[in-house]
Amino acid sequence: MNLTASNSLGTGEPSRSVITRTKGAAPMPAPQQSFITLNSTYVILHIDGWQSGGCPILHFNIQYKHKYQTQWTSFPERIPANRDKVILGPLVPDRDYFVMVTAHSEAGVTQGEYKFRTLPMASPIETTSLPALVRREADLPFHRNVTLLIPVVVSSLVLIIVIFTVVVCLRKHTQDRRGQQEYESQKAVTDSLLMSEVSQKSLSGKQSVNGSHYSSPTRGQHQFASSKSGGEQRRTDKQHEYAEPYTA
Repeated sequence: MNLTASNSLGTGEPSRSVITRTKGAAPMPAPQQSFITLNSTYVILHIDGWQSGGCPILHFNIQYKHKYQTQWTSFPERIPANRDKVILGPLVPDRDYFVMVTAHSEAGVTQGEYKFRTLPMASPIETTSLPALVRREADLPFHRNVTLLIPVVVSSLVLIIVIFTVVVCLRKHTQDRRGQQEYESQKAVTDSLLMSEVSQKSLSGKQSVNGSHYSSPTRGQHQFASSKSGGEQRRTDKQHEYAEPYTA
């Protein structure tokens, strides 16, 4: 933009052009986690999660379709920006859908497309036509609350398996240790018996050796005595010969 000045004499030359920009931007879509609340036959769209971008949102247009459809179904009316949520339905349980939300403001138009799947009829959340009557999982009894029941059951099974494994390992270790002790006891008894037999055999061998050693000198003495007596006899005979010489 530029400026020009005028007076009674006329209009002056325009000033140098200046480029500027107003504040604000087009609306920004809401994240899906906080934008859609699922149910079996309807969903709740929290349109208050959209950001204005600095310029107020004027209104919303909503369209939706089944996953395998080509034509969009438009919501019958424009949604004013001062509403916080919109109920979209009726829908088929356990089916995939697309929803497109278009936000209009003076700064521009923004479209946000979301994909979701309705809950099955067997879901813990009961389907009704009024969102105020929707029962949340936290309000259900413990035995019907699948979100709490499944982790408890799984944890209990894991704990039982761990305890059973520990008991089996301890019992096996005890049996192995007991078998080792019995084996060592039997081995000690066997070694003791073998040592006793070896000692008895050794003692018997010593006794037999001693008996043969003692009998030999006796026989030697007898032989010596007999030989001695024979010598004396021979000497006696010789003395007798010398005592009585032979005369022819």
